[in-house]
Amino acid sequence: MVRLGARAHDLGRGDGAFLARAASEAGASCLQLAPAKSLVDCPPPPEPMAPSWARSVAAALAARGVGVAVLGCYVDLCGPSAESRRAARARLSHNLSIAGDFGTRVVATETPLSGGEARAALRFLREAVAPLAEEAEAAGALLCLEPVWGHALSSPRAMAELLSDIGSRALGVILDPVNLVDPGSSAEGASAALEALELFGDRVAAVHVKDYVIKGGSKAPSPPGTGLMDWPRVARAVAAAAPEGLPFIVEEQDGPGFAAGLALIRTILGP
Repeated sequence: MVRLGARAHDLGRGDGAFLARAASEAGASCLQLAPAKSLVDCPPPPEPMAPSWARSVAAALAARGVGVAVLGCYVDLCGPSAESRRAARARLSHNLSIAGDFGTRVVATETPLSGGEARAALRFLREAVAPLAEEAEAAGALLCLEPVWGHALSSPRAMAELLSDIGSRALGVILDPVNLVDPGSSAEGASAALEALELFGDRVAAVHVKDYVIKGGSKAPSPPGTGLMDWPRVARAVAAAAPEGLPFIVEEQDGPGFAAGLALIRTILGP
């Protein structure tokens, strides 16, 4: 059975009941939830989130048949200063400790360069991820990174090397096929995502659904199914390589675009 979800802050900002209603009415059964971006009553980072509050959000969502698939934690583990990197690690550590109260074990972040040098950024990332993966194991959580072209983890190969270096099954991947595309490459748009699935398909915890076109040498958003991403090929490859029940999370869409994303995946993989 396909799990179809939304990025919560694309649905608006409110309390747990608001998000539950918005997700249910949109046809999403799960969310990628970044609490500070989505919930008006979330303590501003770096203030900690109370486990009891997290459980109340999960209960409000569950009352409408919606779950948290991914707890989004937008931090920069490769930041420009040691202080910023320590703060990022602390925030991600807190999210790993509280994920279960939100009803999920998956906590995810990207790995931007922040204008730094790529080799140093990868070193900072490894230094941060190794102890965080140990914390994830202890908490029964799954720490997921999203490789993005132009970021510290810029390719499937770089992600595969990090998975091998860390050597922990508590480290996983968020796969965003569009974010892996190098806009200056002549390679077919789905090639990087297909390479990722060959290298570590069983480590993918969620897939982001969106589309793109090339304008002026850069990627520009397009409603799912209307751009250059070969979603039939990618979605079927995901179904073959990744764990059953993997969530497909539509992101960066308005109402019609979100509906198009849900319909696209349902058409390809069935209900």
